[in-house]
Amino acid sequence: MKISVYVPCFNRERHIAICLASLMAQTRRPDEIIVVDDGSTDKSADIASKFQVRVIRHGENRGLATARNTGFNAAEGDVVAAIDDDCFAMPNWLDGLARLLEKNPTIVGVAGQLAEVNYRNLADRWRCHHMAQNHGSKIAVNPRFLHGANTMFRRAPVLAIGGYNTALRTNGEDFDLCARLQRANPKHGLIYHPQFIVMHLREDTVASVVRTRFCYLHYPWSVYKPCNTLRRAGRRLGHMTKSNWTGLLWDLRNRKFGLALISMLCLVRHTGMLVADYLRNVLAERRKRSEADVKPSDPA
Repeated sequence: MKISVYVPCFNRERHIAICLASLMAQTRRPDEIIVVDDGSTDKSADIASKFQVRVIRHGENRGLATARNTGFNAAEGDVVAAIDDDCFAMPNWLDGLARLLEKNPTIVGVAGQLAEVNYRNLADRWRCHHMAQNHGSKIAVNPRFLHGANTMFRRAPVLAIGGYNTALRTNGEDFDLCARLQRANPKHGLIYHPQFIVMHLREDTVASVVRTRFCYLHYPWSVYKPCNTLRRAGRRLGHMTKSNWTGLLWDLRNRKFGLALISMLCLVRHTGMLVADYLRNVLAERRKRSEADVKPSDPA
């Protein structure tokens, strides 16, 4: 079985070398490594070019889903693994995921655990508790989706459904892909195995973690159903508020009062951010209607 690995990369000059070095150190070496540089303005692509990898450059930033599609379309392997540019893989990662696919012919996608490296500040600790990108410490068969930073898929089924949804530029593309794979064929199975670990080097501030949480809760659904009516805005606000309250209550029950401060900030800030998104959408639709109503004058 031929294995390709791709790394979607955007402005990650601090971490891309660490990521690629970990791929070179795998107990089962990939047959090819592809770095998709998604319009970086730093030295990410230049650093990647120093490794024995293929670097594909986008002239501009096209979004995560498009970068993933570029990786899949360029890959020549029977299976295609993905790791994010701010991560590094433990030595048995690739071999472990590949063995899962080799032993389970009906499984189309597998994933391991994404473990956090940084717990140094309050925002990082909040992310680790409330935005964990894994399904816990036990094996899960057919979870709802596989987190995109640590995955391996059979190439053919992914290409057969058209790859990732390019409208999902920042997040949610992994959930969408898994749902479409299973709709295309209910026999398409997924496996999560916590033993095959990728380490996440991300560092957050309070502002960045609040913003990222908003994107996780709101952005994918805003693509499917733009928040352009009061009814939709109300439903979206209800969903986000429920999710944030759940997190806040967990913080309080576990006496993590520092984390609770960020959870309370999410409750307040996300309401304002959602209202702003609603107003932008309403004004944009009004502008479109006004432009459509303006007819060109008849020629003299």
